[in-house]
Amino acid sequence: MSNSIINSSKSLLRYLTTGWRYSLINVGLILLTPLVIGLVVWAEWDLFSEIIWEINVISLAIGFLILVVDMLVGALCWHSIVSKMTGFDQIQQNIKIWLFSNLARRIPTPIWYIASRSIMYKKINVSERATSLASGLEFVLILCAGAILSLVTLPFWPTFVGENYQTNVIWVASGLLIVSLMLMHPRVIQKIVKLTSKEEHVLQIDWGDSIKWVAYYIIVWLIGGAVFFFVIDAFYEASVQLIMPSVSIWAIGSTISMLGSMLVFSGIIREISIVFLLSFLIPIPIAVAVGVTLRLLWLVGELITALISLLL
Repeated sequence: MSNSIINSSKSLLRYLTTGWRYSLINVGLILLTPLVIGLVVWAEWDLFSEIIWEINVISLAIGFLILVVDMLVGALCWHSIVSKMTGFDQIQQNIKIWLFSNLARRIPTPIWYIASRSIMYKKINVSERATSLASGLEFVLILCAGAILSLVTLPFWPTFVGENYQTNVIWVASGLLIVSLMLMHPRVIQKIVKLTSKEEHVLQIDWGDSIKWVAYYIIVWLIGGAVFFFVIDAFYEASVQLIMPSVSIWAIGSTISMLGSMLVFSGIIREISIVFLLSFLIPIPIAVAVGVTLRLLWLVGELITALISLLL
């Protein structure tokens, strides 16, 4: 039963991604992001109309520039993974596919995101299975890096937050760290490759590769935390003392959203998590404004970098 569903899904994807239908889907993905942006602005217009004249535009612009850098670093991380997992090491093409496939994140669940990436690689004769495995590994590595950063930055939280909150974060982050370390074990990865691939493929991967990739994604998380800090500063004149808590909130909130991305919009979950955590540090109305603005900034960044990728 499950195999027939999988085969039917693959047939549908192949049908939708050939000829004029493939071009139509690409256009649809490009148009989907500005549509989401418009809906967010419309839904939160009362909030924006009250605070728009108080925004520090310079801080917001700095945050956006750092966001673009963050996305490029994320694309380079993907290049490192996919070139090792598939042998396809054309950096320009890997960056292009990673940036453009981000548009599919607007669709609920990561299935379409992973599928769109796999199909784009198939068009350049790269195995769908290998690409999907690389996407899965990327997900695990990001979770691992997020869990590590959540634990490392927890001591920088203000003491008034409370021990119960910190204890919950420690338990959840530690559990994610243990599970992700198991899944990214070189032997586990090689075993999955053997079980899922019909082709004879010798994958040379060791702990050095896994540790290197986790280190890369910790850098991605840190840059994302910097984006978050400058968005806060655009509304609240954030002090230096908020830098590490900002990184921590970003890591914890985004990690939670990744876990929930299997069922619903991860962006909404991230926004709710970030607003809740940020409300410990700044007034709730400002925290809401920061959360909504951050989501809009990320949507605009994904759209612009996807359009740039078409030129690569």
